[in-house]
Amino acid sequence: MTWQREIFIRYHTLTPPKQVVIGDGRTINAIGVGHVEINVRTGENGHMCTILQEVYHIPDLSANLLSVPRLTKQGLEVTFVDSTCKILANGKVAAVAHKRNSLYILQILPSERAQAYILEGPSPSLDPDTPMTVLTSRSLTSSASLETWHQRLGHINFDSVSKLIQKDMVNGIKVKGPSTHNKTVCQPSLEGKQHHDPIPTKSDIVNPRVLHRTYSDVCSPTDTTSRLGFWYFVTFIDAYSHNLVVKLVKTKDETFGLTKSYFERAETKTGERPNYFRSDGGGEYGSKQFASYLESKGIHHEKTNAYTPQENGIAERMNQTIVEMARSMLKDAGLPDKYWGDAVLYSAHILNQVPTRAIDGDITPHEAFTGNKPSVSHLQVFGCKVHVHIPDEKRQKLGAKLLECVNLGYAEHRKAYVCLHRPTSRIFES
Repeated sequence: MTWQREIFIRYHTLTPPKQVVIGDGRTINAIGVGHVEINVRTGENGHMCTILQEVYHIPDLSANLLSVPRLTKQGLEVTFVDSTCKILANGKVAAVAHKRNSLYILQILPSERAQAYILEGPSPSLDPDTPMTVLTSRSLTSSASLETWHQRLGHINFDSVSKLIQKDMVNGIKVKGPSTHNKTVCQPSLEGKQHHDPIPTKSDIVNPRVLHRTYSDVCSPTDTTSRLGFWYFVTFIDAYSHNLVVKLVKTKDETFGLTKSYFERAETKTGERPNYFRSDGGGEYGSKQFASYLESKGIHHEKTNAYTPQENGIAERMNQTIVEMARSMLKDAGLPDKYWGDAVLYSAHILNQVPTRAIDGDITPHEAFTGNKPSVSHLQVFGCKVHVHIPDEKRQKLGAKLLECVNLGYAEHRKAYVCLHRPTSRIFES
């Protein structure tokens, strides 16, 4: 149980509210329920990210509470020795709490609301041998001109930027200066979004809930490999919310493993089960192993006919949107095509937080999928100038304390920006 609405990654309002009896005998109302993602202390220096399911939102609580019976019901083991409580999963320590007065305090850090990020250690990208320390602080609201927000949001049209603000669809956005577009043509948008005849935009298929139907496709956006050697990207699109997940791959046969990971993560995050999976008839989706997996999960595989991409129109349109946005950002940043992978991943991150005609109402794909209104205060223009701090241990006596880099987007597995030092092509995450 928690009083903090902002830490939920998925949220459902309880109508009517559910009455909960607490330790002193009082009855208070739970007004919502959902999933909370937290970083849990597992020992002296260890942390582990985990998702708590079916957490009640109770505004009248003065502290967050964790139920021991609920933990044991889920197959976890809870031990109390002296003033220490350990939660074990499959015999391994999953969390540690320490006694303070009459309560055991579990030290956690909610994943979604951090205000400052510190990275110490090697970059997991191109430069694994360069330790560095970076501190990035961030406000809950970011103020910029309408033109800058157009750039930060991947060069989406200005009407969509205005809709985000007027309909209060996201948090963390504030326009500084005129709130109307001056009609100046954005050259990177013009160059990046020239395309062939559009794919039909309407479908008569009904998708009643999240994860009911998932669309997937493999796309090769260019003849150039990415900076890490990727040739393709794979999309997974929830048909109900149009929430998007994109993964970069070097070969198409990686698609099967990514599909399994996608469904496992999505089921944990949403609490729903997948019913339909739609893809083309390409070999990456046609193996016996792939068919056996979908059958074991009770998922019906909908394959499109050869040479009829319109039958998988949602995935095809999404590919087109991603490639156009990535191309516009690369043109605006003046970066070569080998950085297409970074631009594609950042495009996917942005598209989940901006309006789409594919879903009804004034709601973003992220909110439709999770129940939470997203914040865009962390978004920065792709390719903008950033400065990375060099620690004293790695700097010569008269060496510069800051390294001028450019922003390549948002890191996939941590709350950090991907930064490129153009003179050396070194990559940092900060």
